[in-house]
Formats: sequence, structure tokens, C-alpha cells
Amino acid sequence: MSERDTIIQQFVKFSMLHTEIPEINNYLYPKARSKTIGEKTSKFTISNYIGRYNDTLESKNYQVLFYDESLISFFYEFDENGNVSRCSLSFIPSVDGEIDLSDYKMDEVVKDLLLETYGDYLRIDFDETGYKKVIHTKNHMHRGIGYRSKDCVRKEIRFPFLHLLYPLDFIYIICRYVYHIDESVLEKLTFSDQKRVILEPDEQQLLALSFNPNPLDFN
Repeated sequence: MSERDTIIQQFVKFSMLHTEIPEINNYLYPKARSKTIGEKTSKFTISNYIGRYNDTLESKNYQVLFYDESLISFFYEFDENGNVSRCSLSFIPSVDGEIDLSDYKMDEVVKDLLLETYGDYLRIDFDETGYKKVIHTKNHMHRGIGYRSKDCVRKEIRFPFLHLLYPLDFIYIICRYVYHIDESVLEKLTFSDQKRVILEPDEQQLLALSFNPNPLDFN
């Protein structure tokens, strides 16, 4: 089974999420084409966050909607063999309810209300663009959104991620580690045994995050 087949198979099971996980309000099946599934979200920054969130919500460019109106959006692109050539998996936290999404000014009050939102944003990218061994691996996780001037000596943080993540992998990570949903509620999620390692051998010897629901079976 190709990685594309596995991903489609998992999306077909999304109807189960709505009934089994109360924190999930709705799910949408992504747009599927021969070479892609889903649509990549625009880049989120401190200055454009509310607008980007609004666009994603209104255009329904998401696959999971949580009860607090936070979103999960998936994008996968495939090669001629049906294997993933790049992907972007995003958790987009909702905007504070005190902010009027249709009429707001990006003043200090709004910036303060968005601090928790910025900190909870999470994205996992698999893409060869900009690759630098160890510090900008092909597969990596972004945690939070921050402003960095060109003169800042501290660079953007990308945590290396060991292997390709499938939709249910990412949903589990968000449900368990962001919402602290009990394991007994999530046990009906079914995961693929296909775990393609993406990091280079010498990168694997350093810090490398991984997700594996059956750690004793992982090779």
C-alpha cells in the first residue's frame, strides 16, 4: 500500500472522530487530487494571525474543528509512486473570544490577548526547501509563532522529526498533548505500521522527535 493509499484510508475514518472524541465539533474531508490531498495554509505571523485564521475558517481549509474553534489542516503532496514528497500539518489555535474577528485593531490589548494563541500554534513540515543538515532538517516541527528581526542572533527553532506523520498521528498528538484528552478516549484511533524515517543517519543520532503509539514494536 502506498503512503497516499494509507492517508486516504485514514481520512475515510474521520467520521469516527466526531462521535468518539467529544472535543471535536466537526470534520471535513480534504480536497483530493492525483498528486495532492488538502491545501497548504498560508504562512501565519504575529501581524497577520487573525486574518489568516479567519481565511482558513471561512474557506473551510481545515479537516478538524475543535469545540473551541481551533483547527487542524492537512496538506500532502505525492510522487509518481504515491509516496509523500512534502507535507504540512498545522494546528491553528482559535483566537480569543474577546476579539471581534470582523472588526479589530492590532493594538496592545489585542496583542496581549493573542499571546496564548501564538504559543500554542504547531506545524510539522516535510519539505526539502531550505534544507540544512541538523538545523533545518527536511522533516521538522515548528512550535509557536514569534517575531525575529534580521539582526537577531537567535534563529528560528525547528525541532527535527524522525519519520513521516499520518493524519491520525497528528490528531493524536494534538488531542493528547494540547487538550490532554484521556488515552481511553483515543484508543479507537488506528495507526499505520508504515513509519518511513526521513532524517539522515547522522541527524538521527542527535535530537529527533518521534511519535509511536506502540513503542515496543518500533524498529
